[in-house]
Amino acid sequence: MNFQFIQGATNLGPYLLQGLTSFFTPSDETAPKETAPQNLPTSKPQQCQKECTPNATIGKKISLQTIDKLSLSAIWTVAEKENGPTAILFHGHGNMCNDMALHAKWYHKRGINTLFVTMRGYGESGGDSSNLNELGLYFDVEAAVYYVSRTKAIPMDKIVAHGCSLGGSLAAAAGSFFGAYVTLDHAFTTLAAIKNSPECLPKGIIEGKFQSGKIYSNGEIKLTTDGLSTVEKARKLEKELFIFSGCDDQVMPLSFSDELYEARYGASPSEMQPQERKYYQQSKESHIAVMQGGHWAVFARDEGASQKYAQHLYSIGLMDKKYLSL
Repeated sequence: MNFQFIQGATNLGPYLLQGLTSFFTPSDETAPKETAPQNLPTSKPQQCQKECTPNATIGKKISLQTIDKLSLSAIWTVAEKENGPTAILFHGHGNMCNDMALHAKWYHKRGINTLFVTMRGYGESGGDSSNLNELGLYFDVEAAVYYVSRTKAIPMDKIVAHGCSLGGSLAAAAGSFFGAYVTLDHAFTTLAAIKNSPECLPKGIIEGKFQSGKIYSNGEIKLTTDGLSTVEKARKLEKELFIFSGCDDQVMPLSFSDELYEARYGASPSEMQPQERKYYQQSKESHIAVMQGGHWAVFARDEGASQKYAQHLYSIGLMDKKYLSL
């Protein structure tokens, strides 16, 4: 078997989900070391301060097992049906799954289940946030997708991966590797594009451990990293993409939304006819919601963004029409 994954190829998912994960044993160099989670810094510049959100939520606390034997803390909530439409929520740096309670409640109110996962090295999950690597984060994504698609038997066309900030690249991985719908929420394009905001990034990223072109192989599977590039993964998406951005976000500017959209759907051709250009712009506007506020603005608090997103979920079959009036 000769399998290659190069910068966002879509074939990683089927191999992991069909039981071939047992073939892959990370080397000592690449395997995350399981340690007690480290205390995260509590003081950050204002643009990276997390808005105070309620962290109490409904749902069942569960533990997900990754390929490399780490335990991830997660919360599973059922809205209407155990195997109904589901959102997988990935948090940002310095957060944990409970910090996305408002997101989960928004989905729950509209009949959509949620699985929100605390990535390795954060909260009660295993691993060390100062020693993250790209492959390990993809293992976290695989564990979440496996739970929803296999344990709960929910088809991939009923799953949306919603990632905030750093979690945006994980959500994009769920889409490009496994075929989920993707929602990017204040997401970066590439790590190089946010190099001037190190306070928003884990230590491993700052130290350059996330580099494109790094090869992992066990003879059966060959994986070449893309440096945690969200824009590279967006180019590989096959299902619909939705993007949230904050008008005052000093970390992930509005231009990132344009880049991510164009990576998925293509740039506006210079020779378009007026009617074609109008249609292109309308389509783009239907996939991007700009909210009031900065980097941690929550779409559930913004009526316009909330309504636009609800319409999007309805259009792709993840939400019932009756919820459009909420």
